[in-house]
Amino acid sequence: MKINKKYQIEVIKDKDKTLFIVYATDIYSPSEFFSKIESDLKKKKVGGDVFF
Repeated sequence: MKINKKYQIEVIKDKDKTLFIVYATDIYSPSEFFSKIESDLKKKKVGGDVFF
């Protein structure tokens, strides 16, 4: 689990699928938060669909 000041990400892998569960705290702008998460995933070249 990745722990950050503002959010935690739990990763669950099963066969060919990966589920990311995000626990958010102390968020002032949801759009800024989701943009940051999407940017982090793209930097890591995580394939697949992202749903918020």
